[in-house]
Amino acid sequence: METWRRNLFAMWFAQATGMSTLSFIMSFIPLYVVHLGVKNPAAAARWAGLLMGTSAFFATFFGPLWGSLADRIGRKPMVERVLISNSVITLLMAFAGNVYVFFFLRVIQGMLGGFYSAAIALVTSFTPPEKTGFALGLFQTAMTAGYTLGPLIGGVLADRVGFRNTFLIMACFSLTAFFIVHFLVQENFRPSASHREPLLQSLRRTLQIPGLLPVLLVNFGVQFSLMAIGPIIPLFIKELGTGSSYLASFSGLVIAVGGLCGSLSALIAGNLSDRFPAKRVMAILVTGGTVAFVLQGLAQSPWQLLLFRGLTGLFMGGMIPAANTLINTMIPRDRKGSAFGLTTSFSLLGNVLGPVCGGLLASATGFRGVFLIIAALTGTLSLWLHTAGRKILPGRLSN
Repeated sequence: METWRRNLFAMWFAQATGMSTLSFIMSFIPLYVVHLGVKNPAAAARWAGLLMGTSAFFATFFGPLWGSLADRIGRKPMVERVLISNSVITLLMAFAGNVYVFFFLRVIQGMLGGFYSAAIALVTSFTPPEKTGFALGLFQTAMTAGYTLGPLIGGVLADRVGFRNTFLIMACFSLTAFFIVHFLVQENFRPSASHREPLLQSLRRTLQIPGLLPVLLVNFGVQFSLMAIGPIIPLFIKELGTGSSYLASFSGLVIAVGGLCGSLSALIAGNLSDRFPAKRVMAILVTGGTVAFVLQGLAQSPWQLLLFRGLTGLFMGGMIPAANTLINTMIPRDRKGSAFGLTTSFSLLGNVLGPVCGGLLASATGFRGVFLIIAALTGTLSLWLHTAGRKILPGRLSN
């Protein structure tokens, strides 16, 4: 097997495992809050929401710094650093004595993040230029797999072996991923003159690269749009007529179908981005996503919503690998860590703000109004990509 393919498959496993060790607590975090002594239901709900968003919030601000550091000392060490720190923090979570200690550990987990930005920079560094789209599309499926399977694994383990043992097992998963990366992934890293720049100056110069900021804003818009719908899906399904006894199951099915279709889209979009200009692929995908959001808002039954949610995944799921392929064409090798660190931060910001704004929009306009407003947002992105974006963004892959 070619070295770059072996590296890619090892990184796929590390990404899937790393994502699952970050998302596994989502299925039982409200229950763990109660286990830690918060007995009041309202207080437990507030703590659960705070704990779910804390890690991503702090990762938003620290991601670019870790990405810039990856340009200085290497991408592989940064990937290993995250996996080791996540193993230790997950282990400590098993012995948290109260919710305040657990909150502190979630903060530290977010501050020490930066796995995705370093991993993307590493993958693009060892992948042949003509295979970059394929590699990034495949790598995106690892993120989806980890995000989808993590809560399932966490829920099953929590029911079978208890909360604390679940943390211990997932810490071992993260440590296993570290050993896979350490022994199987090869990196030929050569620091350039830019590594002597102060971190903030390096980030500022990276942001000044023509075309990068618009792509980052597109990434933010995509993640914001996808996450804004999340909080209202169960309630909208209930409004469409699903019985309460099947509400949770059908909601999970709708979310899972969107994720699976998104994984398929990531693979297809990645391959297409190797054959056609990535900006053209992005323009087509976001246009289709706009139509799919409108159709969701017009759905008259839960099964129609399921179908249109899958259609949304087929279009919007390919946007991130296509955007990363485009970013890879405009960024010098010595600044890829910084660039993908910024990409991760803009995406995480969309993850944080999307659900909050989605809930607020639903209270003001109703569930259908949220879909139509989001469609207006993605429609604006589509219009820009078809017009001004064609002139601003690069049109072909560079070596």
